[in-house]
Amino acid sequence: MAEGIVSLTVVIDLIGAHTSRLRPCRLSLMPVALIKGLILVLTTWLVGCDGQQVHPRATLVPLAPIVWRACDGADHALVSSRCGRYYPNSHGVGGAGAAGVYITFAILTPHSAPANAAPVVFMAGGPGEGGNTQGIKLERWRYWLLDNPIQRPLIVWDSRGNEGAWGYFECEAYRLWSLNQLIQVTAPASLDDERRQLQLCVDRWRQKLAGQSFQLFNSEQNARDILGALEALEYSVWHVMSVSYGSRVAQWLAALAPKQTQSLLLDSPYSWQTKSLAHHQRYWWQGLERFFTLCDEQASCAGDRPMAVVFDAVIARLDKHPLKIKFKLENYQYTAVIGAEAFAHLLFALLYDPAAYQQVAHLLVTLAAAPSVLPVPSPSHSQPWPSAAPYEILAHILEFSYGPKANPWLYWLTQCNDNASKVAARSVIPPVKWRRFLTPGAQQKVCELTGAQPQWRPPPSIPWLPVVVMSGALDPVTPTLSAQALAQKYGGVFIQAPKAGHGVLLTEACDNTWFGDYWQSPKAAFALWLQPSDTNSRIHTGIGNIDTGNTSNTATAEAVRLSALPYSALTQAVIGPCRVEVFELPGEPAQAKG
Repeated sequence: MAEGIVSLTVVIDLIGAHTSRLRPCRLSLMPVALIKGLILVLTTWLVGCDGQQVHPRATLVPLAPIVWRACDGADHALVSSRCGRYYPNSHGVGGAGAAGVYITFAILTPHSAPANAAPVVFMAGGPGEGGNTQGIKLERWRYWLLDNPIQRPLIVWDSRGNEGAWGYFECEAYRLWSLNQLIQVTAPASLDDERRQLQLCVDRWRQKLAGQSFQLFNSEQNARDILGALEALEYSVWHVMSVSYGSRVAQWLAALAPKQTQSLLLDSPYSWQTKSLAHHQRYWWQGLERFFTLCDEQASCAGDRPMAVVFDAVIARLDKHPLKIKFKLENYQYTAVIGAEAFAHLLFALLYDPAAYQQVAHLLVTLAAAPSVLPVPSPSHSQPWPSAAPYEILAHILEFSYGPKANPWLYWLTQCNDNASKVAARSVIPPVKWRRFLTPGAQQKVCELTGAQPQWRPPPSIPWLPVVVMSGALDPVTPTLSAQALAQKYGGVFIQAPKAGHGVLLTEACDNTWFGDYWQSPKAAFALWLQPSDTNSRIHTGIGNIDTGNTSNTATAEAVRLSALPYSALTQAVIGPCRVEVFELPGEPAQAKG
């Protein structure tokens, strides 16, 4: 999935602090070494069915709304690419928008793919994980196709507001203003000062949109845009794979086009039960408390004190003596002043990657035992993430989060439009201990300044189709219980990786050799895989093309026989260390499609 990490700009505002910058569901370009767990999020896979005809790729006849362009980079010997723009307003399907509104797309096709293979459409996370059709990200998608023999086209795209598409916006003035607050070159700013800075940025964005409404940035509109593009390209069926926020767009697409959408794969899905900032706040403190518990279960983690006690000691120390961390941006060295609130949010960002948990624990223990006057550590960058020394992992995140690629604006605005503004549920009221870290921040102000009218926009009901939901048990921002409930709702397959965080597929937390076979015939692949005699082994990799018999006669016959069983007959299994559950949809007929 290209590479990624949380951008400090958003998690802080999600949860309310405005002293740092961090984003929970968004991935952005950064060195792979920086945060493996999130990098993995960007690459997700999906399910599929056979026997459906798609317009052959070699004879695509673009309609008026499609404008082709040269793709960035060069094709590989085994993968060809076609890139273009889709203009929703010049075609009846894509929904609202002016003639100048467009999204960008890239169709990457393995040379070995059959001419009628239904494509897999990737829905990126964020909202705001753009640039998939550009430069280095597009190059990584080419390599992903080489590494994953899915034998069908992959379509990646950038939605409106993302880098590469219409409506993209970044505000350098606010980024630099936030940086100055972090390094405290001026006196701490008032809330009114921050609001003025945000107002200037919103005014510039409004001017750039040339009269188009801020309300057009939401998951339903994104689904209508990509549906219009797929139909303009004359595809008749497709599969969808998504990660994080992209799962919302994927479900909307399935609701708008249930006959064309053959399957869904939802990795670390952003639940529609997340209705407000209050829900994000709950995930924030629960994620930290989960880390404390996991650490206490390992003798090598916190030592002789509970990790929650160590955390409290660090917070008390930082209230009196803020930590100073040196980091570099654009060849300049800065010294950040990190107080208790900013540190707590930085800590949450680190929890996106469970591989860094040991380093996080080491950082807390080091700070709790530090002298009253803390040093100013200068990171050497001698070790890659997450093997860096305790202070270096903070410098890594600061360098990314305050760099020019950290762009929270689309994230903030889409959250404004997609979620209800307030939820008066007791379950989201934070314990007293955490309330100081959860004050309203920039996102709430952006909602007000753009005139956003928050709405809870879940899609209509979706007819039954093959659905796989994947989740990391250590995911701090899209809880695994909500992912499991989503799989149960759709009567689908739930895969939980016990040691993964936000984003499962590229972590190698599970055995991923099933993609190609599963898209070839989802139900047959899982039926063969979930045989009672095989529940403790790795997934079968020899299913091949079940419909044409490209496996042994015995395996093919068994797969065909099992594919006729109702889903209620398939219960549990494992993929390597990952747990699998298959849910029965009430009333689902035995001969379900797939």
